[in-house]
Amino acid sequence: MAPTTVAALMDDVTDPSDWRHDFTALRNLDASLRCDLCFDIYTSPVSIKSCNHTFCSACIRTHINQSGNTGSFCPKCRQTKAYDSELIPQPVLEVTALEWKKARAFLARLQDKPPPQQQQQQIASSSKRSPEPQPSTSTNTSPRRSKRTRTDAPAEASTGSRSSPLTILDDDDPIQDTTRRASHDDDSDYIDDSSHDRQLKADDLVQCPICSHKFTVSALDRHLDTITCKAGDPQPSLEERGLASKPAKPSSWFTPASTSADLGANEKRLVRPQYNLRSERELRKLLDDAGLPTSGDRERMVERHRQWINLWNANLDSNKARRSTQQLRRELAAWERTKYSAKDHAAQVDKQKETWIKSNRSQFDELIQKAKAGAVKDKHIHQAPAISLAQDAPPEHHHDASAPTS
Repeated sequence: MAPTTVAALMDDVTDPSDWRHDFTALRNLDASLRCDLCFDIYTSPVSIKSCNHTFCSACIRTHINQSGNTGSFCPKCRQTKAYDSELIPQPVLEVTALEWKKARAFLARLQDKPPPQQQQQQIASSSKRSPEPQPSTSTNTSPRRSKRTRTDAPAEASTGSRSSPLTILDDDDPIQDTTRRASHDDDSDYIDDSSHDRQLKADDLVQCPICSHKFTVSALDRHLDTITCKAGDPQPSLEERGLASKPAKPSSWFTPASTSADLGANEKRLVRPQYNLRSERELRKLLDDAGLPTSGDRERMVERHRQWINLWNANLDSNKARRSTQQLRRELAAWERTKYSAKDHAAQVDKQKETWIKSNRSQFDELIQKAKAGAVKDKHIHQAPAISLAQDAPPEHHHDASAPTS
């Protein structure tokens, strides 16, 4: 059964407690290279100048730049004011974190391998279960014939079989030689197919994972950045898909070489504006200049631009793993979907509640009046027996202490 989405995501989550048995000594090392905000291995780590506490650049920038300055402090010691200008990149720690990610994957596979003694037991048990090799049926009696054995791949590998029959190959057998050539050709085709796993170019055609229409790679980036794509949409125009005819480009002799990452050409940090002093029209212009969507209300546009500055400046803190502008836009879109999906759902539920209450207001009022009348009636019923008992009771005679006794 295929794993669920949550299970697949959990497989990618790492934790220092993953190290067991002989590898428990790596727990402290693993924990020391993790951010205290996202609990993942550092990405573009930065330190706060005043207290030297270290976090992922995007994590700490998102924390200290919350609306209303509610997070402008160090989340670890909670006593130090933290600002963007006091964040210091840590390039050596970044290299250490990147190399640890690579080494961690290797060590995790090494930890999951059975010990050598258990491997020998598995090999011995599999050799006991393996069938006897089939004798060769070839009638060729050439004295120069040489033989060698080869273990064929099991036909039912999915069933977990650990053994397979041995096939005796005859160098002088033309049928087997042809089979070997065909097998070699198949292997060559497979290698050629795997060599096609290359980096896509801007003009290569790819399919949108949402609406299933085909775009060029560069056009698909712009298409996904709009955040309006959904299944069942009509096919976009040729211009939107990047398939329109383009004018001939001048000779590359006069054109400068382009960089692999368009962010490298502009390493200037973005300055956060005073959003309270900006009109909605100015906010939309800020977003449009950055190539970001301009949809949503004022609060949503402010949050989108604030997070964009966090991602942009955090990306500049990295020396080894910088992302392109298109990658940053996709990361922003994913952040916005995660942030507002739950909020929009809660707002929609509240709106449905208000609508239902308004449409049934008369029934609520009627039920309230009935409840009040019933409460008054019950009160009178409980009070009536007490009053009748008080009226029927005989008068009490009080003994006068001053009267003479007989």
